[in-house]
Amino acid sequence: MLNSLRANRNKFPEGTSILDGNKEGRKKFFNQPSFGKGDAKPDIIIKKQDDYHIIADAKYKLKTKDTDRYQVISHALSYGASVAVLILPKEESYDGANLIKIGEVGISIHIDVYEYYFDLSSNDLLSEEKLLVEALYALY
Repeated sequence: MLNSLRANRNKFPEGTSILDGNKEGRKKFFNQPSFGKGDAKPDIIIKKQDDYHIIADAKYKLKTKDTDRYQVISHALSYGASVAVLILPKEESYDGANLIKIGEVGISIHIDVYEYYFDLSSNDLLSEEKLLVEALYALY
């Protein structure tokens, strides 16, 4: 999914970076200096210069748990992004929208939280990738 987004970077505004949070986008989870340990490593980071727009995590299970939502929300908070997205495989029986806003958190710092359902069983994965790009661009 990261590579699909990177291949379609031209759909986003000029200067947009699409980073792998496990590699070049990785950062300390806590603001520094801090006694807290650990890194924030979301799967996908979409930013322009120092302005982080979207933090996304791909999950390879059909349903999320609270811990999945807590993880993507805490990553968005750590980066200062206002949008958090969990990308999930679409169940065959699911016929709803690909992108669903599941809620928002925060008052002074506001994060919109979404789930995106990607049809891994589609005969046209390139179209599925383009739908993902379009959905994330709409959130950008």
